[in-house]
Amino acid sequence: MRIGILGAGNMADALGTHWARTGHELMVSGRDAAKAAALAERLGPAARAGAWAEAAGFGETVLLAVRAEAVPDVLAAAGAADGALRGRVLIDCTNSVVPGKFVLATEGGPSMARRIAEIAVGARVVKALRAEPFGTRRNVPFLRSDHEQRDP
Repeated sequence: MRIGILGAGNMADALGTHWARTGHELMVSGRDAAKAAALAERLGPAARAGAWAEAAGFGETVLLAVRAEAVPDVLAAAGAADGALRGRVLIDCTNSVVPGKFVLATEGGPSMARRIAEIAVGARVVKALRAEPFGTRRNVPFLRSDHEQRDP
Protein backbone atom coordinates (compact mmCIF):
# COMPACT_ATOMS: atom_id res chain seq x y z
CA MET A 1 0.00 0.00 0.00
CA ARG A 2 1.09 3.58 -0.61
CA ILE A 3 0.96 5.68 2.54
CA GLY A 4 1.45 9.44 2.73
CA ILE A 5 2.73 10.73 6.04
CA LEU A 6 1.97 14.32 7.03
CA GLY A 7 4.52 14.94 9.76
CA ALA A 8 8.05 13.84 10.57
CA GLY A 9 7.98 13.52 14.36
CA ASN A 10 7.79 10.61 16.76
CA MET A 11 4.49 9.11 15.60
CA ALA A 12 5.47 9.42 11.94
CA ASP A 13 8.77 7.72 12.75
CA ALA A 14 7.24 4.90 14.82
CA LEU A 15 4.44 4.07 12.38
CA GLY A 16 6.59 4.67 9.31
CA THR A 17 9.21 2.26 10.65
CA HIS A 18 6.65 -0.53 11.02
CA TRP A 19 5.01 0.19 7.68
CA ALA A 20 8.36 0.21 5.87
CA ARG A 21 9.31 -3.13 7.48
CA THR A 22 6.11 -4.68 6.17
CA GLY A 23 6.68 -3.52 2.60
CA HIS A 24 4.55 -0.40 2.26
CA GLU A 25 5.66 2.51 0.06
CA LEU A 26 5.88 5.77 2.02
CA MET A 27 6.16 9.47 1.34
CA VAL A 28 7.06 11.63 4.34
CA SER A 29 6.42 15.37 4.57
CA GLY A 30 7.06 17.89 7.31
CA ARG A 31 7.46 21.56 8.07
CA ASP A 32 11.22 20.96 8.10
CA ALA A 33 12.09 19.42 4.71
CA ALA A 34 15.50 18.27 5.96
CA LYS A 35 13.93 16.41 8.89
CA ALA A 36 11.38 14.77 6.57
CA ALA A 37 14.17 13.75 4.18
CA ALA A 38 16.22 12.33 7.05
CA LEU A 39 13.26 10.29 8.26
CA ALA A 40 12.58 8.99 4.74
CA GLU A 41 16.25 8.01 4.43
CA ARG A 42 16.13 6.19 7.76
CA LEU A 43 12.95 4.34 6.74
CA GLY A 44 14.76 2.84 3.75
CA PRO A 45 14.36 2.43 0.01
CA ALA A 46 10.54 2.22 0.07
CA ALA A 47 10.33 5.75 1.51
CA ARG A 48 10.94 9.19 0.08
CA ALA A 49 10.27 12.75 1.14
CA GLY A 50 7.97 15.30 -0.46
CA ALA A 51 5.90 18.39 0.22
CA TRP A 52 2.59 18.29 2.10
CA ALA A 53 0.54 18.13 -1.12
CA GLU A 54 2.78 15.46 -2.62
CA ALA A 55 2.41 13.19 0.41
CA ALA A 56 -1.35 13.74 0.48
CA GLY A 57 -1.64 12.83 -3.20
CA PHE A 58 0.75 9.89 -2.92
CA GLY A 59 -1.04 7.81 -0.34
CA GLU A 60 -4.05 5.55 -0.66
CA THR A 61 -3.99 6.10 3.09
CA VAL A 62 -2.63 9.25 4.73
CA LEU A 63 -1.36 9.62 8.28
CA LEU A 64 -1.87 13.02 9.93
CA ALA A 65 0.82 13.16 12.62
CA VAL A 66 1.31 16.82 13.50
CA ARG A 67 0.59 18.97 16.54
CA ALA A 68 -3.11 19.81 16.80
CA GLU A 69 -2.49 23.54 16.43
CA ALA A 70 -0.75 22.92 13.09
CA VAL A 71 -3.61 20.88 11.59
CA PRO A 72 -5.42 23.70 9.73
CA ASP A 73 -2.23 24.98 8.07
CA VAL A 74 -0.96 21.49 7.20
CA LEU A 75 -4.28 20.41 5.70
CA ALA A 76 -4.48 23.66 3.73
CA ALA A 77 -0.97 23.10 2.35
CA ALA A 78 -1.93 19.50 1.51
CA GLY A 79 -4.92 20.73 -0.53
CA ALA A 80 -7.49 19.08 1.74
CA ALA A 81 -10.14 21.79 1.26
CA ASP A 82 -9.88 21.29 -2.50
CA GLY A 83 -10.51 17.54 -2.20
CA ALA A 84 -6.91 16.27 -2.33
CA LEU A 85 -7.83 13.68 0.32
CA ARG A 86 -11.25 12.79 -1.10
CA GLY A 87 -11.91 9.06 -0.85
CA ARG A 88 -8.71 8.39 1.08
CA VAL A 89 -8.47 7.06 4.61
CA LEU A 90 -7.00 9.85 6.75
CA ILE A 91 -5.60 8.51 10.03
CA ASP A 92 -5.76 11.23 12.67
CA CYS A 93 -3.34 10.62 15.53
CA THR A 94 -3.31 14.22 16.73
CA ASN A 95 -3.76 15.05 20.40
CA SER A 96 -5.67 18.24 20.99
CA VAL A 97 -4.69 18.80 24.60
CA VAL A 98 -3.73 21.72 26.78
CA PRO A 99 0.08 21.62 27.13
CA GLY A 100 1.24 20.39 30.52
CA LYS A 101 -2.26 19.51 31.72
CA PHE A 102 -3.33 16.75 29.34
CA VAL A 103 -6.96 17.86 29.24
CA LEU A 104 -8.82 18.29 25.97
CA ALA A 105 -8.38 21.63 24.27
CA THR A 106 -11.58 20.94 22.33
CA GLU A 107 -13.74 20.59 25.47
CA GLY A 108 -17.34 21.41 24.60
CA GLY A 109 -16.66 22.01 20.92
CA PRO A 110 -16.42 19.64 18.04
CA SER A 111 -13.74 16.99 18.47
CA MET A 112 -10.46 17.34 16.62
CA ALA A 113 -11.44 14.46 14.34
CA ARG A 114 -14.67 16.28 13.45
CA ARG A 115 -12.73 19.48 12.73
CA ILE A 116 -10.35 17.53 10.50
CA ALA A 117 -13.27 15.91 8.67
CA GLU A 118 -14.76 19.35 8.01
CA ILE A 119 -11.48 20.62 6.52
CA ALA A 120 -10.53 17.44 4.61
CA VAL A 121 -13.39 17.37 2.13
CA GLY A 122 -14.42 13.80 1.31
CA ALA A 123 -11.71 12.09 3.38
CA ARG A 124 -12.57 9.07 5.51
CA VAL A 125 -11.20 10.28 8.85
CA VAL A 126 -10.24 7.63 11.39
CA LYS A 127 -9.20 8.75 14.87
CA ALA A 128 -6.44 6.45 16.03
CA LEU A 129 -3.50 5.91 18.32
CA ARG A 130 -3.97 8.72 20.76
CA ALA A 131 -1.12 9.18 23.18
CA GLU A 132 -1.47 9.51 26.92
CA PRO A 133 1.17 10.19 29.53
CA PHE A 134 2.71 6.96 30.75
CA GLY A 135 0.92 5.53 33.77
CA THR A 136 -2.23 7.66 33.58
CA ARG A 137 -4.40 5.03 31.90
CA ARG A 138 -3.96 1.78 30.11
CA ASN A 139 -2.14 2.47 26.88
CA VAL A 140 -4.41 0.78 24.35
CA PRO A 141 -4.59 1.56 20.64
CA PHE A 142 -7.72 3.53 19.92
CA LEU A 143 -9.56 3.50 16.60
CA ARG A 144 -12.78 5.32 15.78
CA SER A 145 -14.58 6.26 12.60
CA ASP A 146 -18.17 7.30 12.10
CA HIS A 147 -17.88 7.50 8.33
CA GLU A 148 -20.65 4.98 7.74
CA GLN A 149 -22.97 6.95 10.01
CA ARG A 150 -22.48 10.32 8.32
CA ASP A 151 -24.29 11.61 5.30
CA PRO A 152 -22.17 11.34 2.11
